[in-house]
Amino acid sequence: MTDKEGGSTIHDPTKAKAIVATTKAQKLDLSLGSPPLEAKPDPCIIVILGASGDLTARKLMPALYNLFVRGCLPDPVVILGASRTELSEERFREKMLEGLSAGDSLDLAKWERFSSILHYHPLQYAEPSSYRDLASFIEELDQRYQTQGNRMFYLAIPPSLYENSSQMLGAAGLSTEGPAARGEFVEQDAEREDVATAVDGLPPQLLG
Repeated sequence: MTDKEGGSTIHDPTKAKAIVATTKAQKLDLSLGSPPLEAKPDPCIIVILGASGDLTARKLMPALYNLFVRGCLPDPVVILGASRTELSEERFREKMLEGLSAGDSLDLAKWERFSSILHYHPLQYAEPSSYRDLASFIEELDQRYQTQGNRMFYLAIPPSLYENSSQMLGAAGLSTEGPAARGEFVEQDAEREDVATAVDGLPPQLLG
């Protein structure tokens, strides 16, 4: 799968070593008027850590919805929200719909299709067992949607949690190498202007 935001590099598809990139949330809000991509990226599960936050509903989810409407998301694709807040999948979808309804590009028929790929799982960031439960749920979704083991983790959480969360994901087997499956990390950073500057500021443990 290719991440074009900020010019970050994607690793060889035969290796599943996780990469680190940084994306300004504002840059994700793409226009419906842009043409679709010539080729869709590989099937994957997009996992959003910190998904119950306001920025996910106001910025990230509308951007993903726009990509879905334009036919630019992978097929199949799953969007999985995870955070400390206890939410049912129905309530998570309602919260995301509330954020989308604040804009002027919502088509309810297309929302029904988009909402069918939205899922949610609670996650306690400091508890290894919680990440193992998340890994099991991701495996279930992977089998159900046939996403070929590909995962992208969007860390919509405070920077102070990046290192611990990345380590916990790795310990739960969510960034391990394999013959085809790939894992990618994107850190949300509204303050840094580009990938190079952001990567310079990340803990060395994340950069491998």
